[in-house]
Amino acid sequence: MGCPLGKDIVVIDDNYTGQEKQNYLVAGQKMNEVITEYVSILRKVVEEEGLSGKTAQKLSKFADLAESLLKDTILNWSTQTAGQMEQYVAEIDNADREIY
Repeated sequence: MGCPLGKDIVVIDDNYTGQEKQNYLVAGQKMNEVITEYVSILRKVVEEEGLSGKTAQKLSKFADLAESLLKDTILNWSTQTAGQMEQYVAEIDNADREIY
């Protein structure tokens, strides 16, 4: 006779966690590259197209702001998330040792 309380048991092995950690890091690196390219395009529009005046100043300021706010931000978040995944698995492993 089965247990009346249904339970779903999820097993996440170290290989899965390691691969997901790597996926987060790669995604963060790719997003960082996209942001770098975006800022580079903004700067090229101003410099190479010979823009001047208020439009050029505003685009330059926007490029500076985008770079200061976004560069490495997503990369840092992905690195933190990967670290949190490892910490979570370590905590679960410790809790399992106490139970078993």
